Amino acid sequence: MVVDSMASAISWEPFRVTIAALGMAYFFQTELVQKHKHLLDLITWNPPPKPDVTSVQAVPCSKMRAYLTKWQCQAHSTFYLCG
Repeated sequence: MVVDSMASAISWEPFRVTIAALGMAYFFQTELVQKHKHLLDLITWNPPPKPDVTSVQAVPCSKMRAYLTKWQCQAHSTFYLCG
């Protein structure tokens, strides 16, 4: 499958199923980490901030009350943008 191809979404389904199956099949093969270490080392998960960037401490919004759903996921009852 070619990225940016004009293929319809219906034709992507076999690729999605195949990728999911391969992911499950190769999940426990730890030797793949060493085999592809040179590629994994190219990934930057958390790039450091630029020197001119300053961080601030986040504070919770008083208007957006969070609660836990029955699946223990955090959700919000209202959606205000706090300034």
